[in-house]
Amino acid sequence: MTQNHVRLNAMILYTLRTFAGGKNLTVGQLLERVRKDDLQASVSSSTSDALAPSLLTSSISTTTIMTDVQSRIPANSLDFSPGPFFKRIQTLNDLGLVSLGRRGLLVRDNLRRIVSIAPKFIELQAELGFSLTDTWRRGQDTINITPSFPAPTQVAIDVFVIMPFSKELEPTYAAIRDVCGKLSLNVIRGNELFEATHVINDIWSAICSAKIIICDCSGRNPNVFYELGIAHTLGKKVLLLTQQEGDIPFDLRHWRHLIYNKPDELFRNSLLSGVARYISTPGSSSLSKDSSLKAPTTDKAHRFERKTPANQ
Repeated sequence: MTQNHVRLNAMILYTLRTFAGGKNLTVGQLLERVRKDDLQASVSSSTSDALAPSLLTSSISTTTIMTDVQSRIPANSLDFSPGPFFKRIQTLNDLGLVSLGRRGLLVRDNLRRIVSIAPKFIELQAELGFSLTDTWRRGQDTINITPSFPAPTQVAIDVFVIMPFSKELEPTYAAIRDVCGKLSLNVIRGNELFEATHVINDIWSAICSAKIIICDCSGRNPNVFYELGIAHTLGKKVLLLTQQEGDIPFDLRHWRHLIYNKPDELFRNSLLSGVARYISTPGSSSLSKDSSLKAPTTDKAHRFERKTPANQ
């Protein structure tokens, strides 16, 4: 069984367990919901906003369903064609993990069959203690590792800030807090963690828990780059800041970074744009070369830069 099949199975079971909420779903309704979840996890919000009409309407034709779904399958993504999708449902039914309603002979009939999660699956998950959510989120680039740190403690953090603890950067940190406050996001920095454990373990827990990482590379602080490496390895959403372009190491210059002179209003607006985009964009990864994030163009001292091999 391929990784895509494993992920699709997990998505189907996850959707039935969490989205259905005890209600009956048709195979067509399930197909639409799973497809939307995958689309949100793999493409930008601008693409998600341009979705075609929903498949939840039972009167929609089979031809429309097949055309609508197949036309929106992203490259290298799961196949959400009705036929292959229904075969996945049948496999799960044969394993006793889902229950299918009446049999149908046509694709249209199969899409209207009622499907629900079987009690056996709930018992199996409880007995084995595995996470269906983790399996559902696992992509082709996911790897299993055993970190050098202990199991992280869950901390209620929206934004974790990685930066030197210097007086010169205190105004920058204050600006970050203000910007995130406008978006109702709580912010914390490493020196504000007061757990009775090793400092690096606290940092590890904070990075694991945070939804977004903001990292100021100003001054090329070794601790900053160490923590940034952890965040990138975990696939966290990272926004890079710097007061000097040269403080961004060669290996990081392919990521967009905000260059600023001082934390003024223009800096705040640029940062607000970056953080807001991360909130609205599903998935987890750093703002890469393909991102459309742009800072205000009225001041060249405040901009998100991306260096290519040609101009490095």
